[in-house]
Amino acid sequence: MRRLLALFSRPFAQLRSSLRAIVHRSRLESEMEAELANHLENLTADLMRAGYSPVEATRRARIALGPALVHKEGMRASLGLRWWDELGADLRYGIRILRKSPGFTAIAATSLALAIGANTTIFSIAKQLLYDRLNVPHPEQLRMLRWNGDGREVVHGMWGDFDSTEKGGTTSSVFSYPVYLQMRAHNEGLQDLIAFKEDGMNATVNGNAQRVDAAMVSGNFYEALGVHPQLGRALQPSDDAVSGYGTVAIISDGLWQREFGRSPSVLGQTISLNQTAMTIVGVNPRGFTGAKNVQQAPDILVPITMQPVIDPKGKTSLLTDSDTWWVNIVGRVKPGVKASEAQAALDVQLQAAVHSTMTISPADTMPRLELADGSRGLHWADRMFKKPVFVLIALTGFVVLLACTNIANLLLARGSQRQKEMSVRLAMGAGRARVLRQLLTESLLLAALGGAGGLLMGYFGSRAMPKLDRKSV
Repeated sequence: MRRLLALFSRPFAQLRSSLRAIVHRSRLESEMEAELANHLENLTADLMRAGYSPVEATRRARIALGPALVHKEGMRASLGLRWWDELGADLRYGIRILRKSPGFTAIAATSLALAIGANTTIFSIAKQLLYDRLNVPHPEQLRMLRWNGDGREVVHGMWGDFDSTEKGGTTSSVFSYPVYLQMRAHNEGLQDLIAFKEDGMNATVNGNAQRVDAAMVSGNFYEALGVHPQLGRALQPSDDAVSGYGTVAIISDGLWQREFGRSPSVLGQTISLNQTAMTIVGVNPRGFTGAKNVQQAPDILVPITMQPVIDPKGKTSLLTDSDTWWVNIVGRVKPGVKASEAQAALDVQLQAAVHSTMTISPADTMPRLELADGSRGLHWADRMFKKPVFVLIALTGFVVLLACTNIANLLLARGSQRQKEMSVRLAMGAGRARVLRQLLTESLLLAALGGAGGLLMGYFGSRAMPKLDRKSV
């Protein structure tokens, strides 16, 4: 057991000694000088006791001890410092070589910086458009409810997103509010069902008239998503209990900063939303974008039962209109429930809700429910930008490849001009591996310059591109 412990502890001890030697290099050199001087002094004393004169004893001691430089190199090699010293020498020589050719260095580094900067910018945009998730706890648990029809489905009026399928049918993520209430009341597939709808509205905030993005949400919106306002309270089920009486609002962090200077006195102030007075009761946390998408946050969130007052669509309230499908529904998966089981249960509930709230003619067919990934909301950015972004990524990849090819040609042309230098180094005893390592070090220095410039350009490039989510997040 002790032998095994000693076997495993030896490499760590060597590594610890090497790191200590690198960090405290000056103290190591002083200790080596003191140790060699002590050896020389002891050997000289032994020779003087043997009958030699002090001068002769010193001379013989120096001959017996040998060159101090050789001993120092041996001690450095035992500690692994020789590789470190050679790397430092290669770096210093590489810097001098690059400084002697400022034109070559500038062209190569700038080419790399432009290519890397373009890639960094495009990848930053791709991450934001295609991969970022909603800023809520466990977004991977969210499921967005959608339905698919054959083109003759019972749904004839929609306010929201819908697409045509390859087979000529229809797919959408909007439901009527009565259907939502029926499905929520008999929900067994998901933990809870959240209803929301975003729309542009006119608002007067702190005396300034402006166009805002408003979200009408169900009273369980914040509780089900697991989000807590950074100031004030969240919307509650009691706020959407009675149609037209939930005159409370929660504003985004961006609107709070722009219009109120992040003042805590914002709570209790009144804003006008489509000429309806609403009282601010809370401020959303920074980075929260709601449930629709991850690119842009709604400026104001109000109870969904305020729809007939602040966003009327015709003479009939959409809260009681079974023929107009307009509400988006999202929920969290239940632990231990398979996605197929949850979808089957919700599909049965959808059929029952449609039968109990709508008049179905013989020519109408029933929509089939589908549970889609809700971690990114409605995924509208995926559908709109996925192909163009992938094309841009491919193009910028070719730009990097082209830049690397051009730099490789420059290095080859420059290497042909340094044949005399390489021949002299080889003739003086340098090994081929040593020369190759020096050239590799120079290439890495050039890559480091280009990489640093590329990161800088990528940073400014990302900020120069149109901001997709900076308005009110």
